[in-house]
This record gives sequence, C-alpha cells and structure tokens, in this order.
Amino acid sequence: HFHMQSESLISPLMQAIAHQHYKVRVAVIQATGAVIQFGNAKSLDDVLSHLAQRCFDDIPQVREAVISVIGEWLLHLRDRYSFFHKLIPLLLSGLTDEIHENKELALSYWKKVGLQWEKENEDDIKDKLDFFSVPSYYPPGMVRPDLGCRELVIRNIFKILPGLCNDLTDWVEGTRIKTSQLLIILLQHAEDHITQHMEVLLRTLYRVCSDEETIVVRNVFYVEQLLCCVEALIDVCQEDCREISLQLIKILISVAAIPNAGHLHVKLEEATASLADAQHLAGVVGLYRQHITQLMEWVSSTHADWTCYSPEVLQLDVIATQSGPVIANVLEAFIHILKTCLQTSKDPQMRLKLFSTFSQLLQKPGETVNSQG
Repeated sequence: HFHMQSESLISPLMQAIAHQHYKVRVAVIQATGAVIQFGNAKSLDDVLSHLAQRCFDDIPQVREAVISVIGEWLLHLRDRYSFFHKLIPLLLSGLTDEIHENKELALSYWKKVGLQWEKENEDDIKDKLDFFSVPSYYPPGMVRPDLGCRELVIRNIFKILPGLCNDLTDWVEGTRIKTSQLLIILLQHAEDHITQHMEVLLRTLYRVCSDEETIVVRNVFYVEQLLCCVEALIDVCQEDCREISLQLIKILISVAAIPNAGHLHVKLEEATASLADAQHLAGVVGLYRQHITQLMEWVSSTHADWTCYSPEVLQLDVIATQSGPVIANVLEAFIHILKTCLQTSKDPQMRLKLFSTFSQLLQKPGETVNSQG
C-alpha cells in the first residue's frame, strides 16, 4: 500500500526541504530517503535537484543528511543500477565537504558502494582483480580509489559528463566551484579512460577559462581548481597527452592570461613543463615549437576587433613572452597583428599593452624575434 501512496508525499516534502529551520530540513531529507527507498523509486527524479541544492546548505548537519540518504540509496535502492549516474556525483561531492566528518562519512559510504558493486560483478572484473597493480604514471602520495569505485565511475562517466560540463559554466559561482572539485575526483577515478571523453571536456574547460565577462576569471580559487583538473589530465594521460596537447596548452595559456592569476605562476610553469615532459619534448620551448603556428592562428582569428577587454591580447602576450626563440617562426603573423592593432584609431589601452609586449621581446631580440637572424 505504501508503494502506491508514496508519490503523493513527494510534493509536500519538497515544499518543506528549504524550510528556514535546519532541523526541519534534516527531517525532510531523512523522510525523503525513506519514502523513495520503501516506496516508488520513480519519484527519485522529482527529488534529486532539491537534494543537490542541499549540498550547498550552510548547515553541516543538513549536508550530512544528504550524504547519508544518497549513500543508503546507492547501497539499498531496488533500482539503484539505473540511477547510478545520477546518485554518484552527489555522493562524490561529499568528498569535498569543508567539514572533515562529512568527508569521512561520504568516503565510508563510497567505499562500501564500490565493494558491494565488486561482489555483485565479480565475474565481469575477475581479470582486473587478479592482476591488480598501480599504474607507473600514478601521482606519488595520492591514494588510488578501490577497483569497484573506479569501475563505477568508468561505466557511468559518459552519462555524468554532459551535466557536469553544463554545471562548469553555470551562472552560480558556488555551483562552478563545487563542480570543478567534483571533476578532479572523477578524473582520479576514470584514469586513462577519460581520454575517450576529451573532446567535450576540453571544449568546456577552454570555454570556462576564456570567459572574460563572468566572475569565473576573477575567482582565484576556481581558476586554481581548473588548473588542478589540467594537472590531473596530464598525470593520467601521460604519453596520450599528445592527442590533446594543443587543447591543454590553450587552457594553460588562457589561465596564465587571467590578470589575477599571478600567484599561480609556479603551478602554471610546472603544468606546462609536465605537458612537455609527458610527450618527451625539449622543455616548454619544444612544446611551443610543436604548436606555435596553430596557437597564432587561434589567438589572432579576431584581432581586427580587439579592445583592451579582449582576452586574446593577454593570451598573445603569454605566447610571445613564453615561447622564446620560437616566436621568430611566426614573426610574419605577429607583425601583421601589430600593424593592425597599433593603428591610432584602435583602443589606446590595447595598443599600450601590445607595445609593452613588443618592447619586452626587443630587450633580448637574439633570443626572441631575431633568433633566426
């Protein structure tokens, strides 16, 4: 009988889930967990967006209730396999909670979920269980997630990524930050399986760090998370980075060009060097030599319309000053940009920035614009 009546309880519960008293919110979340678990699981889609909002609740006990309910569903819900791709991101978000106890609770549930899945699918993963070994490229000091946890992410990430990429460009700052933290966790679980999803992921990451209109480019913490995503990709992909090297260097250049990202200078240098090392190139100069023509085409495609607010002006500065002698390989294209953009009719602040870039190169012409004689 309860199964038949449970759907009628969902609407009043969802109306009370944002109640001003946190104890009421906790009680509503716990009640929702029971209604879905012992009633009609089809109602899950009606409550997930509300529960996702409670992941941002200011009160730790409310976030703890969400973690517990999602964890219990992942372990005991009758139709849980069909809902994995919707529930996993919510539980993994708990791993980034600012309260240590909530993190530990989320991790405890996640390990139980992974172990249960391993037991239920033992025949499918027997070879992986028998020949378990940590990959040589695995970052030192990082704890590798259990096999069941990794498999759950690998088998569901193609359904998770579209929504995740959408949230990375959400207008709400908190959503973007939480999503970028979740992305790092997913990358750690997916390991080299992420390479088949590179196109959609890199397109989103590049769009995020190129958006000069939103708070994204002013949010230092968010940019740092973005940089961590790129570092995780390089760690995971290693030599396979060759396939996505151009997209990754574009992201690194875009981050370096963000005005208040100066404190990330060392981290950016390390990430750029890692990208070169993964491909066995001769340092950062070798990396730029590999991509300089495409980078100049990319940055200059709209140069006739540049203003002082155009991110491409700062991106060109990064390319010109970091590529060393390689800039001489595209000197014609570089001079063409200067000729167009230094016209007296153009934005004065933009012209000043370009003059500054050019004068920097002329301080050591033999190592930059005149390196080829």
